[in-house]
Amino acid sequence: MHVAWATLPRTGGKSKRSSLTSARSRFGASSAHVPVNIAIDAMGGDDAPAAIVQGACEASLIIEAILHLVGDEAAIKALLKKYPHDEARIRIIASDGVIPMDAKPRDALAAMPNASLPMAVGLCARGEADALVSAGNTGAVILA
Repeated sequence: MHVAWATLPRTGGKSKRSSLTSARSRFGASSAHVPVNIAIDAMGGDDAPAAIVQGACEASLIIEAILHLVGDEAAIKALLKKYPHDEARIRIIASDGVIPMDAKPRDALAAMPNASLPMAVGLCARGEADALVSAGNTGAVILA
């Protein structure tokens, strides 16, 4: 997993690498340090949930964020035992089912409102997460 830093314009055409906290303050957000909450569809994509959970574990050790892994709770818990991670930065949100990659997005979302993807999107919609990460069905991500 790669961590991207924001490159922000400065006067004179120069740029400065900055942490998210600095980026927030430059754009008018509070200067108080508040970790980002990221909803992660742990069940979407190839090699899920193993690859997704492994990446989240690695990220938990290097970025200041709360990572909400949404998916099969038992599978996620088993995988968390395999990888070093910061327990304080990972939360598990149980969901039922996965939207298949070949599913028609609208039909799948209507039929599976408690699948990992719509539940992760719901965290963002309710303001419980600031961002969404999913390697799942792209059409469903956009429609959700």
